[in-house]
Amino acid sequence: MRAQRSGLALLAISLCLPGCYLGHLAVGQGRLLAARRPVAEVLADPATAPGLGASLALVAEARDYAGAIGLEVGGQYTSYVELPGDRVLTTLVAAAPGSVEPAGFWFPFLGRVPYKGFFDPERAEAEAEDLRARGLDACVTGVPAYSTLGWMDDPVTGPMVRRGQGALAETLLHELVHATLYLKDAPDWNEGVASFVGEEGSVRLFAASGRDAEARRAEVEEGRRVDAELLRLRRAVADLYAARPAGAAREAARGALEREARERLAALPLSRMDPLLLADQARLNDACLALAGTYAAYTPHLVRALEGLGGDLAALVAGIRAAAQAGESPPASQAARPVGGGSPQSGPSGSARCRPKRGCVRDTSPAGLAPGVAVPRLTPELAAAHASRLRDNVERALRGRPEAVRRAIETLIAKGHLLLEDVPGVGKTTLAHAIARSIHARFRRIQFTSDLLPSDLLGTPVPEQRDGSPTGGFVFQPGPIFANVVLADEINRASPKTQSALLEAMGESAVTVDGVRHPLPSPFFVVATQNPLEQHGTHPLPESQLDRFLVRCGIGYPDAADEAAVLCEDPAATELPNLEPVVTTAELLGMQAVAERIKFDDSLVAYTLEIVRRTREHEALAIGVSPRGAIALRRAAQARALLDGRDYCIPDDIHDLAVDVLAHRITIDPRSGSRSDEETVWIVREILEQVAVPL
Repeated sequence: MRAQRSGLALLAISLCLPGCYLGHLAVGQGRLLAARRPVAEVLADPATAPGLGASLALVAEARDYAGAIGLEVGGQYTSYVELPGDRVLTTLVAAAPGSVEPAGFWFPFLGRVPYKGFFDPERAEAEAEDLRARGLDACVTGVPAYSTLGWMDDPVTGPMVRRGQGALAETLLHELVHATLYLKDAPDWNEGVASFVGEEGSVRLFAASGRDAEARRAEVEEGRRVDAELLRLRRAVADLYAARPAGAAREAARGALEREARERLAALPLSRMDPLLLADQARLNDACLALAGTYAAYTPHLVRALEGLGGDLAALVAGIRAAAQAGESPPASQAARPVGGGSPQSGPSGSARCRPKRGCVRDTSPAGLAPGVAVPRLTPELAAAHASRLRDNVERALRGRPEAVRRAIETLIAKGHLLLEDVPGVGKTTLAHAIARSIHARFRRIQFTSDLLPSDLLGTPVPEQRDGSPTGGFVFQPGPIFANVVLADEINRASPKTQSALLEAMGESAVTVDGVRHPLPSPFFVVATQNPLEQHGTHPLPESQLDRFLVRCGIGYPDAADEAAVLCEDPAATELPNLEPVVTTAELLGMQAVAERIKFDDSLVAYTLEIVRRTREHEALAIGVSPRGAIALRRAAQARALLDGRDYCIPDDIHDLAVDVLAHRITIDPRSGSRSDEETVWIVREILEQVAVPL
């Protein structure tokens, strides 16, 4: 059946017009398959070099090991093709100007992938030149192997063998993961899982077969250090571009970042950097950087998941497959925007709600681009450990303000949003940056000004073009709100109209533009800042907007000892750029799920309701706490309990959080003669003193 299916696929593809890219792939694949020799035949050939024979014997062991950990093996890698050079395919990656996000190419069955492969290197170079002529960055490199995802029996290739036995075992297991588990439109997740299983599986295979597993482990760890450094550079450049500095300043800053990265990489094995860091390149272009380290972004999560399973790689593979089959790790719903207008082979598939020629809007929001990740079901102990590690990492960049960091982490775990109200220079922006870096999240900073429009925030439909010509349709161009962590800096400087654009986003994690609803990435966390002392040119947030923030708090000044350390070490400049993710977005979602299950006793329900009731009856208040406020207090208390390592809430959780959760939700009665926000804080504290604490 597989042979019939493969033959029909090749025939259908090869019948396309002359010059068709898919036809080129079909011809190249056909030639590769025609040149195969059975591995048994190669091993029996007296002319076979001993080194090749040893490598092919390892392939047989790797196939057996792959089957033992739950990968589908079938007839994969039972044949061999001798190819010259170090690559079987030449690959092309593209990126838009001022971006390190790879532009997407669309393929039948595969969906969106961030690269395009060619059997003919000259054809790859020609298309790269075409992309450069259209103003994009293009990077041409090569790979020693690829997978047909189980549609055909892929052969072992000469380039795979020449990389050494460790890399051979890793590559073979990597490609068998693709043949077993492939989620459409989720390239980073697919490659991340395949890379991790390939690395870990090769170490275990070496140990089981009596080979040097320690040396193999050292190779894997060296490679991960290289990937982490490249990923750090990519994030730093992405943050630089998001700040939108002037052209000359941007290039100077980018050059400095790359020089620092090259210096750190100088002591690491260059073999793992090729072609991402070419010695003869004066500047690593954005397309080469677009895939730098991205597959390693899931490594910390997978390492901890494997540890939680006692190192059982087969259980990890089974869990990932089960999660995908259960729909817990769905692929993206939309493909990427076209590459410089695209082509029939590289254009987007999208998820059009109507035909483009009828003037519809096609959704290309990042919520659709980011693959869903299986949400791990964490124990309270493991969730608390993750939360503690997250807090400690953030505190590296914000010294001397542990309570502010704690409130921010509690708000994040409680699925809320945070309003930081304090004077300039105390670390509000640094706190938001540190959280985003610590959870490997997409971060966007939005400077709110009086001329900021809702469309600048949410995004807008723009005319769609293909091959340089308008299609008559529109494509949704997402705004900066489409991120995991959004810093709304000086939110009260924007007009009420723009402020209100956040209401749906913060309340429902979605935005509606021209009648089309666009979901936001998950998790979604807004950190807004405002200066309470400056009133000129500002617009006070309305009650409905304030009610969307789970917590309002300040940061405050550090004490003398901490401020002296900040003065000498400047952690915002030294620690913040070097923060590494300690929690994945999947683990954060798992922590949020655990927090929702934290016990909240009936006595605490009564305690909370009594506090809320008294705000509604207080003589100095015009508006008391709403039911949403009561729910917010319960959620915050559950998050606080999780951070403290408890699976139950206590009265102190409610007492300690009540001011920060409730004070901004109540309104002073004008007839009382008071207009100060501080008055609401004192009223909540007064109520807390009056209400009996449950024992």
